Amino acid sequence: MLRAYRVLIDGNDCGKIKRGQQITVDIIPGRHKAIARIDNSGSSPIDFAAEPGQTIHLEVASGGNGFQFWHAYTSTGYLRLTLVSSTD
Repeated sequence: MLRAYRVLIDGNDCGKIKRGQQITVDIIPGRHKAIARIDNSGSSPIDFAAEPGQTIHLEVASGGNGFQFWHAYTSTGYLRLTLVSSTD
């Protein structure tokens, strides 16, 4: 809850985000790959396509629970990244 996730799009660090926060990232139209990271762990990558003028909404959440904190150091499924919506 208190820690920040790092958001990467196409390997570029786009910033940190905490629970309940949002960030806005300008990207060029085309195909992209996003991933969320924390410590040595993170989410599975998600592929998406962005059209000109389109807004893409991604959501990052913990993939585990408080009793599985060690997964942040050992697992690639500790975070869950999902495509929530896309609008023109």
